[in-house]
Amino acid sequence: RWRRLPALPAPIDHGMAAGRGSELYVVGGYGPGAAAQSSAFVLRGGRWRPLASMPAPRAAAGAAVAGGKLYVVGGVSLGLGNRLAEDALVLDLQTGSWSTVPGPTPREHLAAVSAGGVVYALAGRLDSLESNLDLLEVFSPEAQSWTTLAPVPSRRSGAGAALAKGLIVSVGGEAA
Repeated sequence: RWRRLPALPAPIDHGMAAGRGSELYVVGGYGPGAAAQSSAFVLRGGRWRPLASMPAPRAAAGAAVAGGKLYVVGGVSLGLGNRLAEDALVLDLQTGSWSTVPGPTPREHLAAVSAGGVVYALAGRLDSLESNLDLLEVFSPEAQSWTTLAPVPSRRSGAGAALAKGLIVSVGGEAA
């Protein structure tokens, strides 16, 4: 049965969301008038609570929690003009502080999921449906590096991803 959660503190689109236990994290995106957002919130105890803002606005990225940290990977980096992000933003969920690590191959509208303490970045696009990608990359927090894996079965962007019974499941998306 569906139930409505509290409304976000501000309307957004192209934002990123990830969960850990009973908590839901929502960061970035575009706000009213397509204004870039660097805000971060956690739904805890039935209400939204603000977190430290991201170092720069980011939209159309992927997000996943691994090892007590929220990773925001790929997307459009809006702090220095609208360009594909080359780094990943990391929020330490214990200290509340942001840092950066190397990002996956730059792209937007990608999916992200974590499993086994690592972060996966799936598919995405460069700037339009004609530039959809079939990339699958994995980030090792220990090595602080990305490794390219076998590609996903088809080029797409805007797909979802989740971990189910130990498998990464990618669903939907836009194909050219």
